[in-house]
Amino acid sequence: MEIVGLPWLHGTDERIGGHGAVADVTVIPWEEAALANPSRFADELRTLGLRVEDIDASVDLAASGKAEADTAVSNFWATRGHNFFEDPADPARAKQIYNSAQASGLSKLRNWWKDRNICIQVEERTEVSLQLPLFLISAPGIPGCSATFTTESFEGHGFGWSVTIMGTGLGADSSVQASASATFKAASGETKVVFLPATVFVEKITVLDRGAPIYNGYRIDVAGIHKQNYAPAVMLLDANSLPPLGRKDKDYQLGGDTSGGITTYKHTYMRTKKPFKRLGIKTHGVELELSVQSEMSKRKELVYDLRGGYDYVLHRVADWDGLLWAEPKIRAAT
Repeated sequence: MEIVGLPWLHGTDERIGGHGAVADVTVIPWEEAALANPSRFADELRTLGLRVEDIDASVDLAASGKAEADTAVSNFWATRGHNFFEDPADPARAKQIYNSAQASGLSKLRNWWKDRNICIQVEERTEVSLQLPLFLISAPGIPGCSATFTTESFEGHGFGWSVTIMGTGLGADSSVQASASATFKAASGETKVVFLPATVFVEKITVLDRGAPIYNGYRIDVAGIHKQNYAPAVMLLDANSLPPLGRKDKDYQLGGDTSGGITTYKHTYMRTKKPFKRLGIKTHGVELELSVQSEMSKRKELVYDLRGGYDYVLHRVADWDGLLWAEPKIRAAT
């Protein structure tokens, strides 16, 4: 099998010098995924070859269930008004209200499928190992330069990253929160990526509609992820295999420092919500699409050692969280 969408993720795995790896995994059943995103649900049903009238009826149930849950939460917040001091318990209450309203929609959707006698039979199951990027760190290719950041994971103090992995063909989705206490360091010219090892399953399936087969094909299921070990790992990327640069984050103008000394800087990387990244798994002559979203749960503090005599430009990574350096430049003589 071939993984498509991460052409730059090649290098040498390294051990993390740290401890306290933590993870919290939530498996999201297909019914909950349907209510969360009825449009995606519709696309999944079309792929499985269901009849148009069945697709429309099922999607309508998912959409009405979502609307009911969203309205219940909106009504709750409306009763809270614009209080200057927000009750810390309000978010938990809103979640309970959403879950209660959602339960009715989930029950209707499950019963609809049960009454129609539509089922999915799994014929074969194959494990596929993935490496999902969490954060990239790099150091300029000038002797003496380096980059360091440290993550801390303590019980009750939250997680470093939240990763959502979406299956296909009504396979379950998974949400993973992972972190570890460790220090990551890139020496001069190195680019390293902190990643989450994960295994998904490619399944050969047959869809039966009232006992008759209507579709034979493949899907991706991630329900087994909750049984895996989620300690983040680190990889030293090959020098000729780097992701594209994104927008500029900061300039460090050291071209006028002719001493060649090392200056230490602290840099704060603010988290941003990344869109879902689509990866492909090629198997049996078809390419299955897997959607992955990685989001930092808090900002990261990095430390850079930079040698004088060069001007440096720090960029964000185009598609994932992390920072990369453009080629350092010697300032032209005036």
